[in-house]
Amino acid sequence: NPAAPCRYYTQDDIREIIAYAAAHHIVIVPEIDMPGHASAANRAYPEHTGGGSDKLPDFTFNPARPATLAFLDDVLAETAGLFPGPWIHYGADEVSFGNKHWPELPDVQELMQREGLKSTLEVEHWFNRRMAASISKLNRKAVGWDEIADAGLDPKSAVVMWWRHDKPAQLQKALAKGHEVVLCPRIPCYFDFVQDAAHKHGRRWDGRFGSLDLLYAFPDFQKLGVPESQQGQILGLEACVWTEVIGDARRLDFMIYPRLAALAESAWTGAAGKDYADFQKRLVPELQRLAAAGIYAFDPFNPAAVEEPPPPAATLAPVKYLDKPAAKP
Repeated sequence: NPAAPCRYYTQDDIREIIAYAAAHHIVIVPEIDMPGHASAANRAYPEHTGGGSDKLPDFTFNPARPATLAFLDDVLAETAGLFPGPWIHYGADEVSFGNKHWPELPDVQELMQREGLKSTLEVEHWFNRRMAASISKLNRKAVGWDEIADAGLDPKSAVVMWWRHDKPAQLQKALAKGHEVVLCPRIPCYFDFVQDAAHKHGRRWDGRFGSLDLLYAFPDFQKLGVPESQQGQILGLEACVWTEVIGDARRLDFMIYPRLAALAESAWTGAAGKDYADFQKRLVPELQRLAAAGIYAFDPFNPAAVEEPPPPAATLAPVKYLDKPAAKP
């Protein structure tokens, strides 16, 4: 949205968030996405763009420009100085959505010649190794989406987040190379997907979505092709919820609960200890507790109930707590 205002956190904002999280026994893992998903940063700092597409302009950073690499090093150093946790997530996903202009960039051409790189994918992998090394120098462990399993990173210094449920080979590859892995596949772990067949608002993947029972049954290591010898490399599970089309807190609650309860129990319970029928019985008072707390949760025992639609898309651009209008680009 070109009319959207400039948005940012101050360092004091970050310190307040970290203190609040720490009081609730939460360690925040910051994600500074690179070299893709960089449109917002490139709007603020256009000298660092690596181009994009008509649909996703300025989607990437220039992966070879020395000043851009120095800029990203500075951002990572500031991030490490603010966030006390042992991890920094640097994204590294979906770069192919916006790297078609890289071969036209003089810095990329020079890099490819100097390093003997044959393709934009090899440039991407070089960039991944370069930035993971920067994170290691900050005494942090790098975290990236499952694309980094192909980048030739030191498995001791990089955690892989397996998100592409349709690419189980990426999970198996990451484990075979010795990486620690977080399981967060779109199905069933993306909570911006619908959770019931009757729901109309939310994402699906070839008709599939993350229902409560599917989430409770995850992970099945046999189906995933993860032998017992590698299961110790699994750090845990993660629910992801992307809020581009979630317009308010009420809708967010509806998409998260009670799936979060199923994910939590699944993450802490071995396959032999799982009992979905028993979970359903215990979910009844849990839903009552959520309602008493003012949380608008989906009721899986009444799936025919009318789904409250999210706010219209036209209302999503303005944010009610902004105190000034958008500046012109």
